[in-house]
Amino acid sequence: MTDNLKTRCEKSFYSELYHFEETSQGLLIDNTTGRIYLKKILETYDINVYEWLKGHSDPHIPRVHSFWEEDGRLVVLEEYIQGETLEEKLSKGLSDKSEKLRIIMEVCDALSFLHNAPIPIIHRDIKASNIMLTNDGVVKLIDYDAAKTFHAGKKSDTALIGTVGSAAPEQYGFRQSDARTDIYSLGILIKELFPDDKRFAKIINKATQMEPGFRYQNTQELKRALTDAAGISKKKSHIWIVVIICTIAYMAIAGIIVVLLLRHFTNVTK
Repeated sequence: MTDNLKTRCEKSFYSELYHFEETSQGLLIDNTTGRIYLKKILETYDINVYEWLKGHSDPHIPRVHSFWEEDGRLVVLEEYIQGETLEEKLSKGLSDKSEKLRIIMEVCDALSFLHNAPIPIIHRDIKASNIMLTNDGVVKLIDYDAAKTFHAGKKSDTALIGTVGSAAPEQYGFRQSDARTDIYSLGILIKELFPDDKRFAKIINKATQMEPGFRYQNTQELKRALTDAAGISKKKSHIWIVVIICTIAYMAIAGIIVVLLLRHFTNVTK
């Protein structure tokens, strides 16, 4: 079966449920399975990104179900996520710092998944409106319209894409985007979530350096820095210390009880 015939056959499986006028996206139902997918039509895209995402999944990345090229554009069917964007949450007054930190940590996990692909995938548009929180509270990094694969040796990006204010300097044509490009944008997001929190001031400063070599080199480094600044590791170590002390105390008490019981029974037998 040729690719065109295969695509025409697959397209016949779907029926449109809803069309979002403001985004030109829609909801489709697979008549063979009853599953609902989000349909996106992309003018600018890197097909290699969608080829890899279709074959690999992560809890923090929308699953790509299918895609095909049509009239010079890419039609993508992906997991339909029910929830709200981080931007919407913030507009409603999200103030819980621990929840904000959890979201950032899970975005780091999503980026680690992308950056550690055999050919690293760079999102290039990290911002609050591209982060979804499902109704179950799971963080999802969405919208891969600007995403590209990283190719060693290239001096700059062929397409200059990103959001003004959060895009890294290299996205304006100075050099090729890489994992540190997403770290820059993530630093801007951390600043937005924690504008007056001195714990993260140095982290924000390092993440948003103009020169990529001076930033965190990967999301694992950034995540460790956030963990240390928030005192999460210290809290965990304190908990373990308490657990160890309590365990030793219980063992000592149990030992004393055993000794007393042995003496008691020894005296009785005499």
